[in-house]
Amino acid sequence: MNHNFRNHLSSFTIALQFMTRLPGLDNSGWTEERERESVGYYSAAGVIVGIIAALVYWLAAQMFAGALASLLAVAAAVLVTGALHEDGLADVCDGIGGGQTRDRALAIMKDSRIGAYGTIGLILFIGAKISALSSLSPAVAIAALVGAHAASRAAILGVLATARYARSEGGTATAVAARPSRESWIASGVTLALIMVVSLSVLPAGAIIFAIAGMLIMALVVRHLFMQKLGGYTGDCLGAVQQAGEVGFYLGIAAWV
Repeated sequence: MNHNFRNHLSSFTIALQFMTRLPGLDNSGWTEERERESVGYYSAAGVIVGIIAALVYWLAAQMFAGALASLLAVAAAVLVTGALHEDGLADVCDGIGGGQTRDRALAIMKDSRIGAYGTIGLILFIGAKISALSSLSPAVAIAALVGAHAASRAAILGVLATARYARSEGGTATAVAARPSRESWIASGVTLALIMVVSLSVLPAGAIIFAIAGMLIMALVVRHLFMQKLGGYTGDCLGAVQQAGEVGFYLGIAAWV
């Protein structure tokens, strides 16, 4: 097997291992360098999550109304990822909402218990996902699920490229807490370009532009909030950015439609 191809495949597998709870993934090719490069394949891992959620939506839509099909699709994505990003969102909501100082916010975010701010944040974000998807036709909702899961994970690279890691001690994001390499940007960009091209068979260009705009706005708002409080990011913050970007993507398409 070509050495470069093996490196890329290993990085993609590492991204899948981190982003999902899918069984049977081989980690024999793990190295620190490949783990750093795996950020470029977060979008590709998002495609897998999105396809699974879209398949669940399609199957559910054969039997149930749009709202229930949307709920099951969102639930499928949560199960596939092990609520990785939702957990980060809840921690960030608790830290920013309940922490009066930077150090207090970081301490709250490290606590495994969920508070009122985290609970409210999850309810609002998950409710927004379900409501937005329910307003779309089945074909558009399926395209939106795949596009949102891919594009929202690309937003993580933007945070890695423009901010510093906030904790002095180690954390879940320390392994990838560096500026993404040129190769990572290319891998992520190619994935998104392919998804957008395929999406054009279902979505008009205007809907895709609205979706990307919605994703960027929501991700930037969340980034501003945690940067203002923490002066940097943590692993939880990366999860919160993904959730914000996903919601923004759905809202953008819903606004166009």
